[in-house]
Amino acid sequence: MTPLFFAFTLLVTTPLDQTALMKQVDYDAVNVARCVNDYLAGTAAGNKIQIRNAFLPNAGLQFIRDGKPMRYTLDEYVDGFKDGAANDRRGRMVASDITGTAAMVKVEIHTPGRLFTDYLVLLKVGDDWKIAEKICFIAAK
Repeated sequence: MTPLFFAFTLLVTTPLDQTALMKQVDYDAVNVARCVNDYLAGTAAGNKIQIRNAFLPNAGLQFIRDGKPMRYTLDEYVDGFKDGAANDRRGRMVASDITGTAAMVKVEIHTPGRLFTDYLVLLKVGDDWKIAEKICFIAAK
């Protein structure tokens, strides 16, 4: 391979590869946001199906209560919501970071008496993004 051919190949293929990568990142960012929205909207509306749809079946919730680590299974977490009963919670994505098939999203959820800060670990399964684990910090307002 001549140096000129190598330079030409590098110049021509690199932007195309970067463009394809950027399109995939944009597509993933939209789908990560869609998954997080299912979680936020489902918990606000008391829609257990929508909540479950956002998570992997073996996902869990971890937090500290009275200085001790606690863990809920997905079933325990979802059972804490009354099906169809709206909750006074407003959530928003604060930050996200996506690398390949893994993502981390920081979410804030405001309720009348508390501020929940969630760190959601997501995995890409096929074309879908699902929450694999939820780490939560709860602060009184």
